[in-house]
This record gives sequence, structure tokens and C-alpha cells, in this order.
Amino acid sequence: MNTPPNRIPRLHTLAETADILRVCTKTVRRLIQRDELRALRVGNRFRIADADIRNYLARATDVCP
Repeated sequence: MNTPPNRIPRLHTLAETADILRVCTKTVRRLIQRDELRALRVGNRFRIADADIRNYLARATDVCP
């Protein structure tokens, strides 16, 4: 991640990430399982950083014409 020192990145829940991507939470889980979307595990929950969502979107738009 390209975050300045001493700055904690914003972490999103599955539901927040689903809202951002305009998909359901099940789709977000599938993206994580397929290693298409990077996620952190905090306890037994997933959290997704802003930078990882941006990276996913950048790769997804590179594929589409």
C-alpha cells in the first residue's frame, strides 16, 4: 500500500465494498476467494482497504474495452 507512515488506511466491510462495487456481498466473497480482490482478515471478518478496491477496479477496467 502507498500510505504515508503513521497513516492507517480506511478499511471497508464486505457490505461497504459491495455498495462501492454495486454488487452483492456474495460476489465480494467470491472475488476474495478467487484472489481477484485483496482482503485482510480481522478476527473472523474480512476488511478491504481503499487501495485494494482501487486496484481491483483499475484491473477490471483494463480488461474491458
